[in-house]
Amino acid sequence: DGSVEGEGFDMNVIYTGASSPSVSIAASSPTVCSGSPLTLTATGADSYVWSTTATTSSVTVTPAGVTVYSVTGTTCASTNTAVYTVTISPSPSITVNSGAVCPGNSFTIIPTGGTSYTYSSGSAVVTPTAATTYTIWSASTTGGCLGYALSTVSISSYPVISAYSGTTCSGSPFTIIPSGAVSYTYSGGSAVVSPTVTSTYTITGANLAGCTATAVCNVTVVPGTPISAFATPTLICVGEFATLSTTSSATSFTWNTGATTPTISVSPTGNTVYSVSSLDVNGCLNFGNVTVLVNPCTSIEELTASFISVYPNPHTGIVNLVLPSELAQHAVLEMYDALGKLMLKQDLKQELNTINTMDLPNGLYTYKVMNQSQVVKIGKLVKQ
Repeated sequence: DGSVEGEGFDMNVIYTGASSPSVSIAASSPTVCSGSPLTLTATGADSYVWSTTATTSSVTVTPAGVTVYSVTGTTCASTNTAVYTVTISPSPSITVNSGAVCPGNSFTIIPTGGTSYTYSSGSAVVTPTAATTYTIWSASTTGGCLGYALSTVSISSYPVISAYSGTTCSGSPFTIIPSGAVSYTYSGGSAVVSPTVTSTYTITGANLAGCTATAVCNVTVVPGTPISAFATPTLICVGEFATLSTTSSATSFTWNTGATTPTISVSPTGNTVYSVSSLDVNGCLNFGNVTVLVNPCTSIEELTASFISVYPNPHTGIVNLVLPSELAQHAVLEMYDALGKLMLKQDLKQELNTINTMDLPNGLYTYKVMNQSQVVKIGKLVKQ
């Protein structure tokens, strides 16, 4: 303290220290959504300095997460500081699908992570005409904060499909090889086809967006070249040989005997069918068959059967052939020349049959009488 002398009185002045102001902070909302504005207001002092450097009593902040704000208030040179922690209300974590669609097709946006959704397109089903990004929002059940996600839908072009055509042998496999897409379906059911006639197949290709286009594949079937095979003679006795030949122009052959030459000799002990195959100029495998008939001849004389007679022999053009009644209607006559070529074939329909050989040249012939494919008589006939 101190004293002041004046006229007739003394005055003592006592200085006391001022008390600190009681500073507090109030928020416009107890919680705030991330990125949303919040107003903080300080009271209890004459002037303020915020941790944000603002010097007004109220400040607006936009916290991205939980944030601590402070303000220092001053009154008569005394200061005090208040602290306020802003709590962030959670926003839902939204995820959505993106993708591509074919021109003019629709795309369905499928969000997850929220409870109800709002679409910038107005609907979850969109039909863009160009690449477009859509925003999808959803509010949290507590605090009402919005979460959002973006869905980008692009426009996919249609694929350009191609498939090479080609040729194949009848019944042989041909593989269709398409290009231009990621998956294919075939009108033939598979990429591997085995047509027997020239055919056209449709291939449908799809890209990743499911856009489809088609192409055609023409498979030309090359006709085979049948092999003509023959035996000389076609009828032999046990122990004799027949020569098998073919008229094919191919350069390689395979017989079922294992031989690989165009002409072979065989000596079967019974009636035998021989087959031959060859590759033609188109690479197609062709087949032919020839039959060699064998009888247990004991000499060069004709194999006789007492119940069948053929006369006259030699003859000049008309031959009579007599059968027992049990063979009538079931027998067949075949006549071969000296080279084994079949020259005449006639059904024997009755017991007495007339055979007309007027059109055959003079010479020695071998004849066979067959009953339901079984040889019952073999002999020689001379026409003169």
